[in-house]
Amino acid sequence: MGIEHVDEFDLKVFLKSKGITAEQWRRERPRLPFGELFQQFQTERMLQVVREVFEYAEDLRGKPLLRSVNSSASSPEALAVAPLVDFFCGEMDHHASTAQIPIEPVFVFRLVEGLGKRQAATAAGQDWAWIAANEKPGLVRTWIAQAYAFGNAFMVPHHQWCYTPEKGTHWWEGKTEDFAFVYRFIRENANLFDGYRTLANLSLAYTHENFGEIRSAALELLKANIPFNILVAEPALGVKVAQKDLSVCELLLTGEKRALPPEFERLVKSSKVSIAQWQGIGELPGKVLSQVKLNNGKVRVSLRYKPDDPTAPVVCHLLNQDYDLQRDDVRPARVAVSINRLLLSKAIKGTPKRAILRTPTLPPEEIPIQLDDDWLTFTVPELGFWALVEISSR
Repeated sequence: MGIEHVDEFDLKVFLKSKGITAEQWRRERPRLPFGELFQQFQTERMLQVVREVFEYAEDLRGKPLLRSVNSSASSPEALAVAPLVDFFCGEMDHHASTAQIPIEPVFVFRLVEGLGKRQAATAAGQDWAWIAANEKPGLVRTWIAQAYAFGNAFMVPHHQWCYTPEKGTHWWEGKTEDFAFVYRFIRENANLFDGYRTLANLSLAYTHENFGEIRSAALELLKANIPFNILVAEPALGVKVAQKDLSVCELLLTGEKRALPPEFERLVKSSKVSIAQWQGIGELPGKVLSQVKLNNGKVRVSLRYKPDDPTAPVVCHLLNQDYDLQRDDVRPARVAVSINRLLLSKAIKGTPKRAILRTPTLPPEEIPIQLDDDWLTFTVPELGFWALVEISSR
């Protein structure tokens, strides 16, 4: 490359000598000279600074602190800091102007679960600006419900930063009466959230190289209500996947770049889990497609269980996606849900006997269940924006 003296090397001068502009460097850096090396340096230096800040703060405090960064785990670059933090905390696009309940945040929720972390989420400035302009707290309630139904958290929306190019920075004040009952519901049922993880017989194997493909697969599976979790195989993230993490899994899907880290691949093979390349929902086997059945295409389901306690109930979260902009609420729906009994048997001991319906607006109610050889079925007579059904063998 014509570099004679490394100690005198100046990257900016070098790039300009090759006719590379600042705009090209911003847009095309990965394929330009030193682009990947520069990104690696930036990442390593960032991690060093973050580590030093945390260690300095803990030295001042005299004990360990909860560690977080202002970020959502939404890209390989954002994930680099994962080994240093306890949770991610930051904005995520919620596409408020579409007046639809977004599915994209759920990919992040699944990914941080695979990291053994959580995301404390909020919407982006443009989302809050739309909410402020249209005063739609009902849509925000669906965001809160979705975050908790998929094992994460949503920051209380009481004084929200808004931004548009026209108005710049401004604020939206959430009203206590619009949200307190939702957070009270979560707190009162904390035992059905804490320690719970996704229940699914399908897993996606995540590596940085396959980020885009795994994200696309996850979004397709979510839209089709096919339960799955994400197992993080990326060595740089330091996640130690254990045998118990594969105890429910029957099929592991990889991206097109199928090579898995050797230690991870040995663990999967020793667990007798089938491995296949993601080729779309149409290529999935029946045992994966037949985990959950619903009679309503406008309901999203999240099945969760407590891996460390086989006596704990399975929790089935139901999220109504049929949002009505004019009413600022969802259209209530009668929803019948069937869950594969073989899947349930991997999460709770004994035959399921009870189902308790819990919602943010009504007292708990026991609802009937029907059992046959393959399925457990229950019906929620009138699903609002969120309900959870507690299924137990006691």
